[in-house]
Parts: sequence; C-alpha cells; structure tokens
Amino acid sequence: MTLETHDVLVVGLGGMGAALARRIRSCGHGIVAVDVAPGARREWEHATGETALADLSAVLWRRIGRVLVAVRSPDQATSVLDHLAAPLAGTDTACYVITTLDEETARGLARRRGGPERVIELPISGGEAAADSGALTAIAAGPVRDADIAFLTATIAEHTVVFDHYGEPTLAKLVNNVTGAYNALVAAQMLELGERLGLRPQRLYEVLLASSGASWMAAALPDLRGDLLAKDVELLARTRELPEPSLSEPRRLAERLAEAARRVGGSAQAQDQRP
Repeated sequence: MTLETHDVLVVGLGGMGAALARRIRSCGHGIVAVDVAPGARREWEHATGETALADLSAVLWRRIGRVLVAVRSPDQATSVLDHLAAPLAGTDTACYVITTLDEETARGLARRRGGPERVIELPISGGEAAADSGALTAIAAGPVRDADIAFLTATIAEHTVVFDHYGEPTLAKLVNNVTGAYNALVAAQMLELGERLGLRPQRLYEVLLASSGASWMAAALPDLRGDLLAKDVELLARTRELPEPSLSEPRRLAERLAEAARRVGGSAQAQDQRP
C-alpha cells in the first residue's frame, strides 16, 4: 500500500538518483524518471521496464506529488528548480533537493521566488547501498512537515535530522564527510604504525574492526574513494580552518573529550570511561 496516489518525480538518474528511484518504486510509489543522458535513461528502462523522460516538458504535472532533484552539481540543481518554477508555481508540492550544494547556493534557497513553495534542502549520507535498503541518513532544512518525515522514513531514510536554517544541512554533511576522512586517515596511519612495530597489517586490521578502534570508515577502508574524500576536505577548507587532531599532549585528551561530551549533552564523567 502506498502513502499517497500521486507519483514521485525523480530528476537525475546517476548512481544515487537511480538508487533512490528504485527504492521509492519498490515501496509502492509510481516514479516519473527524468534524465538528459540517453545512457542513464536506457539503464532505467532496462532495470524497470519503464520509460524515462529526456526533459521536464513531457511530465504530467497533475500526477506529481513530490519531486526529488538528484542531479550532479549545484548549478544543475538550480537550473532544475528554475524549470520547476512555472509548472509548480503556487503549489504545495514538496521538492527535495538531494544534490549536495555549496553553502552559498543552499542558503540562497531561502530567497527563491516563484516555483514550488516547499523547497526542502535534503542532502543524504550513506551511499547507494544504503539508498537501496532504505537506510540513508537524510539531513533537512526548510518547510519540513510530518508527512515529509513519514515519506522519507517509509522509503529511503533510517534517520532524518532537521536543521533550523537553509545551508546548515550542507555544512553538516560536509563536516560529517570530513570527519570520515579523518577517521579513514587515522586508521591508515595506525596500520602503518602497526607494521613498523612488526604486526601483520591484516591481523591488526581484524583487531581494529572488532574493538574500540573500530569506525564505519575503517570498515570501508579497502573500498574507499580517496579522491572523493579529498574533494570534500578541499570544499570545507576553502572557507573554514580545519582542526588538526594531535595526541602530542596526552593530558589534554581527557579535557577535550569532556568538552565534547558536554556539547552533545553527555556526562562530564565520560572521560573516566575505559575502552
């Protein structure tokens, strides 16, 4: 049973867009898929037996209840929103911008005039595998309603975190990705240290994955795309000074961890815990 009778329009059938469309379709929703690339349309048709459209001009707008914009770049996302202005002007249609935007473009969503009234910034985290299984983390800002949370939870998202202002989800995703880069780099460096100490890297890696040194990024280490992580690091470093974690002052470690615990509402005694 579907949550609603209207179709979901998915603009962009790249890896993530196609995964989102497949997942939402598997949950019982009709999908109207659009991509300018013939290859992407052919792949969609091969996977689903359904025709994908080459542009928005062929969309039957009266059937559309929600829109997902999952194109590759902020400029492309802005262009799609501009094209949605006329057909969705004054409507209550939710338009989720999945594309990861730059901070300026994301904050500019608050100043858009015309087009859909409910443009929701919605970068996601977890990758295509999580999209296929409905286990993504969705990071939202804008006029989010309970019905939006219900739709996301029933289809693509295991967690949805709602921020107060446009631009904050973009920054949160970027900070998350850079945190992942730190975790991956630390795992790599500790494997190097273990090898210098005479430990077999494969055995040490097994220990790290099963013990207090474990992390999501450490587990994904053999398949990580370092170039993509580097891109996110560069994006954040352009406008923000990045921290340089160091253990050169071990006595400061407990103090810094206690500060972090207080920031997230944890106990100040967290620093006394032992792994």
